[in-house]
Amino acid sequence: MNSSSKFVIKVVAVLGLSVAITAAWATTGVFHVEWKGLLRDTHGGDISGKAILADLPRSPQLYAIGPAAGLAGEITIIDGRLFLAKVRSGSIDTSSDYQGQASFLVWATVPQWQDAVPIGQTVVNAVDLERLIETKARLAGLDTDKPFPFLLQGRFNSVKYHVVLPPSAQGMHGSSASPTDSQLDLRAGGKSGTVIGFFSKKHEGVFTHRGSYSHLHVSLEDGNSGHVDDLEVAADVSLLFPRT
Repeated sequence: MNSSSKFVIKVVAVLGLSVAITAAWATTGVFHVEWKGLLRDTHGGDISGKAILADLPRSPQLYAIGPAAGLAGEITIIDGRLFLAKVRSGSIDTSSDYQGQASFLVWATVPQWQDAVPIGQTVVNAVDLERLIETKARLAGLDTDKPFPFLLQGRFNSVKYHVVLPPSAQGMHGSSASPTDSQLDLRAGGKSGTVIGFFSKKHEGVFTHRGSYSHLHVSLEDGNSGHVDDLEVAADVSLLFPRT
């Protein structure tokens, strides 16, 4: 283990029989990535609060994504600004309330970003984008075996995104269905905004979905935000990586 990067996992005993990951952090150079809770636990039905938003550092260097506790919306933090998107009467209502919690949250403190550069080619879906991000990150000097955040800024050809609904709004009391099965699906075309993403090849089920190395949220010029399911990105959209 060298002085520029380290990895720590905290565990707690559960009735003396097993252990559960509760929080972790990893540092690489001058930025660091942290998380609390696990994506797979949320999908498994544990939607209780794991990360208290008021405990996060209040800084323009803060970036974060995750679902609100109880699946009461989507949390997106960009440049220290919180976008808490909730579904109300079939549309998105966005607030900046730091009083809530997240069922899981991944965040990063990024003191400096590298200069923005055009992504350089049209990317037609999230799978292709993920491959390109890994290649570009390596060229930018990042260690792609460690987690890192990235930004996309500009006008997006198409963004498919969603905001989760709490079980009480899904009419699912007593149901055996997954509490994450219901959401408000949205699509935007030709709108400007910012995508905050977290990339890791080693954290599937922790803060990336199974079969994926990235987790993305978007904040659009119309004020809407949410979890990105798919997107099409033009070659002139700017890509930013943390300075190392």
